[in-house]
Amino acid sequence: MLNVRRKKQKERKERNIKSPSRMIDERIKELGDWRGRMLSQLRTLIKQADPEVVEEWKWRGFRCGLTTD
Repeated sequence: MLNVRRKKQKERKERNIKSPSRMIDERIKELGDWRGRMLSQLRTLIKQADPEVVEEWKWRGFRCGLTTD
């Protein structure tokens, strides 16, 4: 699992693609209202409940999510 994650990180870096975590950070800032605050709070709660959670950006559009791969 860890090797797969490192491989994906390396591929993103080589192709100059932002990490899902960075994209989620940017989306939270973009929202700038109650939705951004709520997403940030939910994200914090999820990370506290499962520190090993892996963030992913789905559809390369406006949606984001968290997984526990």
